[in-house]
Amino acid sequence: MSPGLAIVTGAGRGLGREVALSLAKAGWTVVMACRNPAAARLARDELVALSGSPRIEVMELDLASLASVRAFAAAFLAQGRRLDALVNNAGITSRERRLSPDGHELVVATNYLGPCLLSLLLLPALGKDSRVVNLTSNIHGWGAYRLDSLDSHAWVRAYAVSKLCVLISSLALARALEARGVTVNAVHPGVVNTGIMFTGRWYDIVIDALLRPLYVGVPEGGQAISRLVLDPALAGVTGAYFSGLRRKRPSALAGGPAKGRALLEATAEILGPDAIAALASLS
Repeated sequence: MSPGLAIVTGAGRGLGREVALSLAKAGWTVVMACRNPAAARLARDELVALSGSPRIEVMELDLASLASVRAFAAAFLAQGRRLDALVNNAGITSRERRLSPDGHELVVATNYLGPCLLSLLLLPALGKDSRVVNLTSNIHGWGAYRLDSLDSHAWVRAYAVSKLCVLISSLALARALEARGVTVNAVHPGVVNTGIMFTGRWYDIVIDALLRPLYVGVPEGGQAISRLVLDPALAGVTGAYFSGLRRKRPSALAGGPAKGRALLEATAEILGPDAIAALASLS
């Protein structure tokens, strides 16, 4: 894919930083969408030095806050620029059940509701051959949910639900955007030791011992993501689930078109009138 403009959420560290670096090295303009702009600007300076590209920008975005998502989308759309790739990378876990500023369970709000709203609001900037890449996890097979209680869970269960919702909504958006030539794919980058599963408790040692044999490095995980933006062989590939570099069949919980549409409609109702209108525009 020819170099264009990409938004990478959570680009200040971990996998997002690795993806931003790969895209910058490939000649792309990268917008680092980050919750902490001061820290992101420091990371940006490092990425400029490493990539040799000055075309790296920072914009503030807190995916847990729907107001922040709306402000970010409005600011980006006001620039009138085409969006060639949206990488919804940012994600969290939390052992304790906490609520977002909008009253939703924080993990589901950050990992799913915020990115879904962002994708819907940025639809006007996406055009033919634009690519949307959403991060899911192989833990999605543990994420069975009810539409009326998406954010009623905590810790591992909440994380699994959020990642199943990411996967199902990705497949549904892929179907809805196919006629526009926009591709949407989901990727499990591997079990990457970014610290996301740790809790700050004594049993982090146990978690680390269990996961260590499965770990892949941040560069390998980042490659699995950036490949979905950069690889010309993936032009036109949409509605796919990748685990690492391999395309795989998702869990049966991913369901089919009816389940995907139902999830998007229920999510839009949660998110509000702008999301409902954006979804209706795809009908």
